[in-house]
Amino acid sequence: KEFEKVEHIILNILSEKPINYHYWTKACSLYLTRKQNHPIEIEILEKYRQSPNQFLKETAEYAINN
Repeated sequence: KEFEKVEHIILNILSEKPINYHYWTKACSLYLTRKQNHPIEIEILEKYRQSPNQFLKETAEYAINN
C-alpha cells in the first residue's frame, strides 16, 4: 500500500515535473523502472540514453534493455 504511487513519482522525476531533480535521483528512478518493472514510456527513458551525463546514460541503457 505504501508504494502504490511509485510509478507516478518516478514519472514525475524523470519528466522533471514540477522541479528539476539531481542526476542521482533520476538515475535511481531509471534503475527502479527496470528492477521493479514499472511501465514507463520508452520516450522518457530514451531521453536519458542520450544524456551527456555518463551515469544517466548507462543507467538508462540498463533500464531500457531488460
